[in-house]
This record gives sequence, C-alpha cells and structure tokens, in this order.
Amino acid sequence: MTTNDQSDRGDRQKRPLWKDVAVIAALITAIGGVTAAVVQVVVPILQDGSGGQASAGGSASADPPARSPASSPPGSPLDSPPVTVASGAGETRYLSEMEPTSRNTSPTEDSVTLNGQTYTNSLTLRVGGCKQKATVTYALNREWRSFHTVVGVTSDSQPDTEIYYKFFVDNRQIGPERKTSKFKSEPVDFDVSNMQELEMRMSFVKGDMGLCSHAGRAAWGEATVTR
Repeated sequence: MTTNDQSDRGDRQKRPLWKDVAVIAALITAIGGVTAAVVQVVVPILQDGSGGQASAGGSASADPPARSPASSPPGSPLDSPPVTVASGAGETRYLSEMEPTSRNTSPTEDSVTLNGQTYTNSLTLRVGGCKQKATVTYALNREWRSFHTVVGVTSDSQPDTEIYYKFFVDNRQIGPERKTSKFKSEPVDFDVSNMQELEMRMSFVKGDMGLCSHAGRAAWGEATVTR
C-alpha cells in the first residue's frame, strides 16, 4: 500500500461522526419536503377529477355540503310562503259578548261554579217564585259553525233547586231537554252551520217557589259559538 492511500484512510478515520449524521438528516428532510409537496398537489387532483371519489382502491370521500337556503332552486319548499289560516276561521266568541236579539229577561255575565267546576265567562239568571221561565235569543246570521256550553245550577243555590234547559235553532229544538241540579250539570254541543238564530230556554221546576223567593241561579257556563 502506498503512502497516499494510508494518508486518505487516516483522513476518513479522523472525520467527525456528527458531520455524517448531519448530512443524512438533511437528506431525509429534503425527501420529506418533496413528498409532502407531491401529496398536496396530487390528492386534490384525484378528488376533483373523480367526482368526489378517491382513486381506485380507496374509500369514498365525504358527502358534499348541504345546499344552503339561499341557493335553493326556485319553487322549492324553502321558497314557498308560510301557510296562513283564513281570516275569521276558528274564531270563538262568548255569547256574553253578543247582544241578544230578543229576551224576556236580562242574563248577567259572571264567573260561576257548576257541580264543582268553575266557568269564568258565563251567563246567569236568578230563579225563584217570580222568575220560573226565561228565553234568550241570539242572531247567528249563518256565520257560525258550532255551539257549546255547560248548563246547571250554581253552587250558591239552594240544595233542592232543579232547572231544565232547552235549545232551539231556527225554531227547531236541538237535542233533548237537559235536567240539572246543584249536583248535576250537562254539557251541550251541537252544529249551527247555516243557521240564522239560536234560542235558549230555561225552566225553574223545583225548589223554593215562594212569592219572589230566591232559590238560586241558572247558568250557561262559558256559552260560545265558533266559526
């Protein structure tokens, strides 16, 4: 072996190890940077060019984002106006808010208790020896669809008081006579569509019939008509 070969070998043995490590680390970093750049360029191209699917052998990409209301096509449900109820439809009115068209007495608006149940907007009449019958009539004018009330004897009446009720629409009786007492009330519901007039009759049939006595009160609990 020549003197020059021995000198080169000695130089390589004397080179610090950290320089070789630094060179290798630099190479790894450079390769990693190139790989990341390639991935950033290639992956979007694969996604856009395959209709939102990954390349062969890969899994499908996520679903596209939902369409916002602003981008909905014309005529879609999002562009349709809200549904509104026709004016007056479903309206309910208390008879106490309506003026009777005829009567032989004047009912009073009051809150009453019938058979343990309270009705805050009701019509009442005092009954006794001088007030045994009454009739009250209201105009419907073919504007209302149904009628509802609960009839009975108010809780402040004498225990033996009994009152009967009848209802007529356009001079025709609707349903049977309702027999009530302080401990028995009766619900009333019937159709009044296309009817002109509602008539309510009351008869005090049992209790203190003394001259101008006060046996209690008849009541139409929350009497209402509905369109």
